[in-house]
Amino acid sequence: LEVGKIATKCRDKIVKFINDWPKPVSVAFEAVGFYRWLWLLLEPHVDFLSLGDAGRLRAMAERNVKTDFRDARHISRVLWRGDMPTSFVVGEPLYSLRQRLRHRHDLSRRAARTKSSMKRISLRANLPGPKSINGSRAVAYFDAYGNKLHFMDRERWLDLTDQLLILERQLDRVTRDLSLQIEGIPDIHQDISRLSTAPG
Repeated sequence: LEVGKIATKCRDKIVKFINDWPKPVSVAFEAVGFYRWLWLLLEPHVDFLSLGDAGRLRAMAERNVKTDFRDARHISRVLWRGDMPTSFVVGEPLYSLRQRLRHRHDLSRRAARTKSSMKRISLRANLPGPKSINGSRAVAYFDAYGNKLHFMDRERWLDLTDQLLILERQLDRVTRDLSLQIEGIPDIHQDISRLSTAPG
């Protein structure tokens, strides 16, 4: 009936486009890593909203060549037929919990990379590295061995120490917030116990 393009930055145009259609309105789009803004934008304005499973949609496609136009046409046909393969959409409060967990994981990985860099500095200087590094130990280590490091490694050690101290402070805060958030979700401990039975 109608084909067109709307830039994703034009949110008002997207909402107007949806609101101009006769009711009931069904909307579907493919599950990608950045779908959530569109889901939240459209949810109050449509009667049926579906997040299409990208893998199963691809398996149902007539051709393997992917373009935005072909994807949109394919999704509209599948939606019209009523056999849209859907993905699960995480709502609140689990969405916030997932995002906070991902943030904590990212901070933890950055802290691990920082510690690895510090271990390499001590190895380059043939110095006994601390068995486990944290911010306060990094400060004490520099006081003990800083004068034996190359001047560039001294500078780097101090910068890495600053980063590690900041990351530790952020990790402590996020961990506390996670504990409070988990306590505020009813029955989550039963879910955690059930999930913990899965191997791996």
